[in-house]
Amino acid sequence: MCNILDHRKIKMIRKGPEGNTLVLLWLMMLIEAGKCDHGGYLMISDSLPYTAETLSMVTDIPLPTVQLGLATFAGLEMIDQWDGVICLKNWSKYQSEDKLEARREKDRE
Repeated sequence: MCNILDHRKIKMIRKGPEGNTLVLLWLMMLIEAGKCDHGGYLMISDSLPYTAETLSMVTDIPLPTVQLGLATFAGLEMIDQWDGVICLKNWSKYQSEDKLEARREKDRE
């Protein structure tokens, strides 16, 4: 997704406290979710979800800033959290799931 910085929510975040750092956190969360390959869920393993603390460690962003980011993203309906699991909403908007699945199928063959 090449126009992410033009998105109105990203522009709003950038104007707030720690704005640029929160946008960096969002980008890093997108990347981590892509590495996890769990459909937008932030998972360290199949049964171990990322937490604010682990996101802080992985991104090297201070824990209070990560907590602010998660609250901001939740308030803007960019993430959902269920039973301690963080899920990036509209994951398919950021990833070409159909193209990824086609590539996986081709790799399997």
